[in-house]
Amino acid sequence: MLEPESPEIWDHFLVEGPSTHATPGPRSVPLNTDAHRESDLLAFEIAIERSQPGAVMSGYNMINGDYAGGNDHLLNDVLKGAWGYPGWVMSDWGATLDWEFALAGLDQESGLQIDLFYWDTTPFVEPLKEAYVEGKLPKERLSDMVRRILRSMFAVGSTPGDRRPTLTWRHTTRSPLRPPTRASCC
Repeated sequence: MLEPESPEIWDHFLVEGPSTHATPGPRSVPLNTDAHRESDLLAFEIAIERSQPGAVMSGYNMINGDYAGGNDHLLNDVLKGAWGYPGWVMSDWGATLDWEFALAGLDQESGLQIDLFYWDTTPFVEPLKEAYVEGKLPKERLSDMVRRILRSMFAVGSTPGDRRPTLTWRHTTRSPLRPPTRASCC
């Protein structure tokens, strides 16, 4: 019996600049929609279709004025909508500024302690709970967040009992650059 694995994670979605121990900030990458579709988006679409990662990590940066982790167009319309991505979207550490990022497609706040350090808040804890209680965060959206995370955990057998259901996605090819993982070959 193979040991349970962790879901594969792709980062940073999308247009993250060179990494030099960058901290979150207001830098915004202005992108032409057509050029974006033909370059960065196309590369990510191909990579995600071939590797079928369990999670995608958003970046710190802003794209056309919206933070990557709260970019409704990229997360909901493109990644989850047009591409049919079934996994979950997690923030980079320190990159969740508001609970409303959940409405824009972010499923998990990562690195709570860093968000607390940078922003003096942990948006996906009390603020998210309050938004749910007040009816600002729909039950369907919260359920979708949980379902996406659990779906990916079951897909690689990282849950108690290691009962992996058969999960299918519209794309089944693997990247020629990477050997198959347990989730793709068994």
